[in-house]
Order: sequence, then structure tokens, then C-alpha cells
Amino acid sequence: EDGSGGGGGGGQYGATLGLDAPRKEEEMYTVLPRFPAFFKTWNDYEAVAIMIWIGKDFSWMACTEFGKDHHLMEASKVAWLTCTCLVFAIHFDFFLTSINTKDTVEWVTYLSMLLWACSQTLWAGGEIFLHEPVIKRENVLKEPENYNNLRWYAGWFALLSLMVLYSFWFGKTVASITADCHATHKEEGEDGDIRM
Repeated sequence: EDGSGGGGGGGQYGATLGLDAPRKEEEMYTVLPRFPAFFKTWNDYEAVAIMIWIGKDFSWMACTEFGKDHHLMEASKVAWLTCTCLVFAIHFDFFLTSINTKDTVEWVTYLSMLLWACSQTLWAGGEIFLHEPVIKRENVLKEPENYNNLRWYAGWFALLSLMVLYSFWFGKTVASITADCHATHKEEGEDGDIRM
């Protein structure tokens, strides 16, 4: 029917590959957001979170690219801190709410997003407040030159976020393929008389 789910895909991730597709009453779009007076649907709640995240990134860019203007720099820092606090509050709420559904895809997705937010916050915080070089790259798998460099820690959170998401989907895909193979062999076994 609706098909426009909320959440990290509105319960549609499983439906996309036919993996553990949740029943309609379990999908995220049936979960009311935390503040129903402001957000009528879960999609509205998520849209605001995306807008705040964009505001956080614009503030980060303003701090690093337009730092010559002192007033703009200070305003951008305040905006970044405000947006970052809101992003964490909302994404933590997404994660807590998704745990209460039976759709595993949702809470794994929101956990991954929360870890990604941690990564971006460490990276941006280092550039904004510790004046870390914008172009410096830190290899996560090697000991950092300077442990005070937040980008190295940010890399670990980013890696963890991707590992959570991809390991989950790899497991789901393997389980789905295995189940399909077993079902096919079972059907062939039941029709064994036809086999050559």
C-alpha cells in the first residue's frame, strides 16, 4: 500500500531483497515520533534530523573554510555545537525506538548511523576546536603520529559503523541464499519422480 516507510528505510530494507520483510504493523512508519505535536509521521521526524545534520555540516564547513571572519567563526561554532547535540539526541532516540520494533534491519541501521555521527563529530571537532589540518589523513590501522589527533579515533568509529552495517547485510544475504537453496532442493526432492 503506502510503501513510504520511515526509519532507515521504513522497514523496506528487508523487503528490497525479500529478507525478513516485517509485517505492516511492525514497520517503522507505524511508530509515532517522540513529539507528535510537531511531527505527524516518522518520516517527518527523520526529515528534520536530516535537515539538522545538513546544518551541522554547513557549520563545520563555515568554520574550516571561512575562518578569517571572527564573528562568523564563533557563530558557526555555536551552530555546530547546537546541531551536533540535536543530531545525537535524535539519532539516539531513533536507535532506542527501533529496538522496540521487531524489525532488526531498523535498529542495525540506526546503530550504524549513530556510530557514523560519532565519527563525523570527532573529525569535525578536531578541525574546529583543535585546529587539526583539514587535509591530513590518518591510517586507522597504524599507530597515529599524535594520539591527540581526533581524526584517528574518527576513523575507528567510521570503520565500526561500516562493519556493523555490512556484516549484518552479508549475514542476511547469505542466510537468504541458503534458505532459497534449501527450499529449491526440498521442492526438487518432493518431485523426485521427475528427476532423470
